[in-house]
Amino acid sequence: MRRRACSLKLQRVCPAGRLRKTETLRRTATVGFTRREALVKHERILEMHKLANRSVAGLAVFALAIAFTSMIVGDAEAKGKSTQTEAKWIKFDAEANTITVKVKKPGRTSDAKKMLKRNKEATFAVKPEGSVLTRTTVAINGVKGEMTDIPEGKTVNIYWRPDEKDATVLRARKIDVILSDEELDAKYRSE
Repeated sequence: MRRRACSLKLQRVCPAGRLRKTETLRRTATVGFTRREALVKHERILEMHKLANRSVAGLAVFALAIAFTSMIVGDAEAKGKSTQTEAKWIKFDAEANTITVKVKKPGRTSDAKKMLKRNKEATFAVKPEGSVLTRTTVAINGVKGEMTDIPEGKTVNIYWRPDEKDATVLRARKIDVILSDEELDAKYRSE
């Protein structure tokens, strides 16, 4: 079977409609390969190239979005977003302004995973006095309380972040006391 070369000059157009460049399509085909068939095949090849270019562009946009999101999340952690830790209350030391707890759930941030271990004791620095913006606040079932009001063995949620001056010190910003189901039943049945 004989082959012949078919050469076409085609113009490639970008999606915006501007002329991108002129290409020459050189195909080797069997006898009977028409100019129209060459044009159709070339258009299919161009469509595949466009699809590939869109896919690459889509992946690039997706990668930029992920990078931007991780940058924002990293900034939020660095700027002082608190970490929630569930723990069992052990004691409050008024002289040293610290609390000691036994960690049940350390939290989801990278700091929590590095600094706290499940079923281990942890010490948090607290500031019991001062303005609401700077001190450690305590809420017992949603009502304002004091650290001395929390009984030993009580389950608490501690919202904390590393201290700005010393990253090894954990500074508690808020403490929520969780009432057990029995305590909630007793409280609301008596009312």
